Amino acid sequence: MYTRKEDTLSHLKYFEMQMDLQGARGDVCCRVFPSTLSEAAQQWYFKLAPGRFNSWKAFSSEFHAQLSSSRQLPLHLEDLIEVKQRPGEPLRAYISRFMTEATKVARAIEDRKLSAILGGIEVLGELWKDIRKNGLIDSMSDFLDRADGFIKLEEAIQRAEVEQKPSQPKVPSVGTSV
Repeated sequence: MYTRKEDTLSHLKYFEMQMDLQGARGDVCCRVFPSTLSEAAQQWYFKLAPGRFNSWKAFSSEFHAQLSSSRQLPLHLEDLIEVKQRPGEPLRAYISRFMTEATKVARAIEDRKLSAILGGIEVLGELWKDIRKNGLIDSMSDFLDRADGFIKLEEAIQRAEVEQKPSQPKVPSVGTSV
C-alpha cells in the first residue's frame, strides 16, 4: 500500500513488477493501481477527471509528479548526530530512538553511525564513564553488547526502587469504622 510516506518511484516499480508477473499491461494497470493506495492517497485519485489519461505511462508520471513531494526525505548523517540522549532518558529508549532515526539516514557508514551514537550518550552517565575508563569501542555491535549490560543495570535499579517504595496506607472510606 502507498500511504504517501513511501517513495513514489519505488511504489510504481514494485507495482509494475507485480503486474508484469501477472501479464497485465496498460489500461489494466490503471484500473488496478488505485487498490494499492491508502485512503489519503486515494483522495488524489478520486479527484482526477475520468478519461484524463490515455496510457499507463501518463498516469504513472502524474502520480509521481503529484505525490512525490509528500514523502519523507531521507536524513543525512548530520541529522543523526543531533540525536542525543535526553536527561533522565533510559539508555534502552535512547538506543531504540537512535536506531529508528538511523534507518532513515541515506548511506550511513557504520563507523560514522557509531561516532554519532557515542556522541549522543549522556555525558557523565555510567556508560559514558565506562567508555572513558576502559577505552574506545570498535564497532556498533561492540557498543550494543557493552550498552546491554548498562541497560540491564538501569532496569534492575528501577525495579529495586519500585520494590523499595513503601506501600500507601489505606484511607478508610467515609462512614466506615476503623
